[in-house]
Amino acid sequence: MFSLCTECDSLWWPQTGTDIANALFLDDVVAAKFGEEGNPWTTRVWADVIEPLPEDG
Repeated sequence: MFSLCTECDSLWWPQTGTDIANALFLDDVVAAKFGEEGNPWTTRVWADVIEPLPEDG
């Protein structure tokens, strides 16, 4: 889970405050997750990246 600004694609983890000093750029987080540099979206869509929450029950 994370907070995302849909205007600028800044991302904040739950344990950080949502101020500029703690902002991460969404593309950088996704690229790091897949061990890439640069634009991670050339071969991916959101469904490739977002992990669904486990279902209760």
